[in-house]
Amino acid sequence: ENQGEEEMSKIYDLVAAKLGQVVDFDGMYGGQCADLSTYAVYWATGARITGNAINTVDANNINAIKAKGVTPQVFMASGGYYPIIPQKGDILVENPNNGGFGHVLIVESATATTVTAIEQNYDGSAQTASAKGVERRTRAYLTPYAILRIPDASTPFPSGQGAGTYKVTASALNVRDYPSTKKGKVVAAYSFGQSVNISEVITSEGMKWGTYTSYSGAKRYISMDYLKK
Repeated sequence: ENQGEEEMSKIYDLVAAKLGQVVDFDGMYGGQCADLSTYAVYWATGARITGNAINTVDANNINAIKAKGVTPQVFMASGGYYPIIPQKGDILVENPNNGGFGHVLIVESATATTVTAIEQNYDGSAQTASAKGVERRTRAYLTPYAILRIPDASTPFPSGQGAGTYKVTASALNVRDYPSTKKGKVVAAYSFGQSVNISEVITSEGMKWGTYTSYSGAKRYISMDYLKK
């Protein structure tokens, strides 16, 4: 989950690091397939995509990614085939017969007929997620729908001094909307041992503050006094 010194982690690296774990990004219905792709897109671009797996390449989600300064490519399937062979890090959307929810995975490798997928909830349902969490599986494609390719090497994330993942060392650590204990309003709190992804460390009022961007797109500030790598 480290955002890296130069740029944010690649989509593939983010999901491969979660193998064997349940990723429940939205806190609903357990570890659904779309929780994994939503998690990866969020940490790779800062964009929060929504909806079911089948909605991955909907205009609102593509626009959310573009709003973060990243231009994704979408390759729609036609006639039951993808127009290109997917490559590592591609987000693959499939349309199996599962009530219209779709299925989404991240590609490790692919051929014209098979994909090695990093995926979640392959054999669960939309209401009851598989407890196996994130798995690697080589299999035939389900009904092809779309490929979402998010370029990352060419779009470095502006991460400054001290960027990375930190653990909270205090019993509770306030998150503020401004880097000041006087002027900053407390908007959230982290508890002991939680991880925080910091994109930059700044100094304000003689204190060091870690900054990150919240789901809503707002900048957040947290005291570095109680964070350690």
